[in-house]
Amino acid sequence: MELKQLDDFVYVSGQINKEHVARLAEMGFGHIVCNRPDGEVEDQPGYEQIASEADKYGMSCLYVPIVSSDITATHIRTMSHALKTSKLTLIYCRSGNRSTIMWALCSVAVTSLWMR
Repeated sequence: MELKQLDDFVYVSGQINKEHVARLAEMGFGHIVCNRPDGEVEDQPGYEQIASEADKYGMSCLYVPIVSSDITATHIRTMSHALKTSKLTLIYCRSGNRSTIMWALCSVAVTSLWMR
């Protein structure tokens, strides 16, 4: 698991698995956001597996599956609200690219009038 820091509280990575959740908890993460739709590939851990493991460590999870060509204002609003936290947050997808794009869109959107 390779983490990249995007801001003071948000990190991004590619796909995680159940074993990574324990490590994230040890590192002080309190929130996980999954941007990867279940079933993109056959052996991909599903969101429920990650969320169930995170729950064991008192971490909250949010499922905001995104297909890059179909990002909506609802996706951006949901993610923006999820990222308004003082907890260390990991956002992930297959490679981290979609999640990084969503973080960037949310960073811009929180200052725009249409988000209010």
